[in-house]
Amino acid sequence: MVVDAIQKTDIRWISNQGEAEWIQGSFINALNGLPKQDRFTKYRKLFTVESIPPEAYLSTEVFYDLRVELNNVVLHDYDAARIRDPVKNTLKTLDLAPYLLLGDNELILNVKDNSGTRIVKASAPTLRIYTNTHSGWEFTNVQGIWQPVVPATYRYVDMSPSAENTNVDLLRSIIPFLVGLFLLLFWGMSSIDITKHDFSLLVASRMRWVIMIGVLVLGLNNCFRLDINNGMDNVFHYQYLNYLLEHKSIPLASEGVFAFRSPLFYMIALLPMAFFQWILGSGWAAYAIRLVPVIMGLMQTEILYRIAKHLYPTQPRAIMLMTCIGTFLPINLYMSQFVGDEPAAGCTGSLVILMALYLLKNNREPTTRESILAGALLGLAFLSKVTTFLLMPPCVLIFLVCHLKKEGLSTKMFLKNLAFATMTCLNVAGWFYVRNWIRLGTFVPIGWDTKTYTW
Repeated sequence: MVVDAIQKTDIRWISNQGEAEWIQGSFINALNGLPKQDRFTKYRKLFTVESIPPEAYLSTEVFYDLRVELNNVVLHDYDAARIRDPVKNTLKTLDLAPYLLLGDNELILNVKDNSGTRIVKASAPTLRIYTNTHSGWEFTNVQGIWQPVVPATYRYVDMSPSAENTNVDLLRSIIPFLVGLFLLLFWGMSSIDITKHDFSLLVASRMRWVIMIGVLVLGLNNCFRLDINNGMDNVFHYQYLNYLLEHKSIPLASEGVFAFRSPLFYMIALLPMAFFQWILGSGWAAYAIRLVPVIMGLMQTEILYRIAKHLYPTQPRAIMLMTCIGTFLPINLYMSQFVGDEPAAGCTGSLVILMALYLLKNNREPTTRESILAGALLGLAFLSKVTTFLLMPPCVLIFLVCHLKKEGLSTKMFLKNLAFATMTCLNVAGWFYVRNWIRLGTFVPIGWDTKTYTW
């Protein structure tokens, strides 16, 4: 079998040469079922030159194509006519000497491929530059966030069904613990009638603080421990934030796959992102910015507690149970650990629901101030994620119910308050959707081609 493999000509081999090794970024080069499209990984080497040599040749090897930059000068660009050879690697030799600077220099290798194998090997012996894991090479697949490279032979955790200790096996192993914990909590909450005590509502209030402290500890623990590449649409969220930092403006949906998203979360996260970059540098700032969704997760727990108090004002057990279940929903815990727009949508949507319950509970017509506040909250929800538009029909219905009296609908007051709420909502969120319509011809652009990418 080994002899047959060696004799085959359609197998691509990679081999290290001296100090030059094949390197890759620390992410899974996964294949996908979408039509082939070029993907990129950027590698960087910072080095110092004390005297410029007459010649300094850089030899590179990739599977497909690459772009070489030295000190922001493009020495070699992608070959648009190149066809990916299934066997032969792409070799390139360039003289770096004319472009070197005395002092600090930056070499960038931007590797392009459409099959996931974005690895590279390079060497410049005159400058003592070799691609390996111990000479300061970094990579980024998120703009502005550089991380150490790993060998091309780096093996990732096998998540296939046949692998040992898969997620399914781990879940099965803790099922007895989870069942026992559930039964214990169920027995405790059923057998102890805390309503007999005058401080029962105080117990529920303190319980929500215990829950929030637990979620905060979990978030702080995960903030710098979870891989930066984890998280749903992680790359696009960081690209959006870096666009805001660089351009000081909100991107149009036509400026990239990342750019069609609603801007509220990124506008909120922009200031702490800039602060963390100033204090910690771009690498650590990418981790620290995860504190923003963690805080939003805590806010959702507080909002949920207040919603529960509106629904069950005299039932502290129900308040505690509702707060616990809502906080520890797996999707809620997951989304609040990673950078993304979902926590902002959850917070603003929850605030809209809380406001609606408040208006219903008052059993009177909303005041002008309450109408303006309701419109502002709904506008913030629309700015957080376009799917929050689903809240609009029930909100209008609740607004109508609040104006119903025994003698019928107070039409004049209803139209007046509805106008205040609508104008406030348009002032908060309308500019974003009008901008889309003027510049792109649609209020709600999407970030994918529906002919090739369907859910």
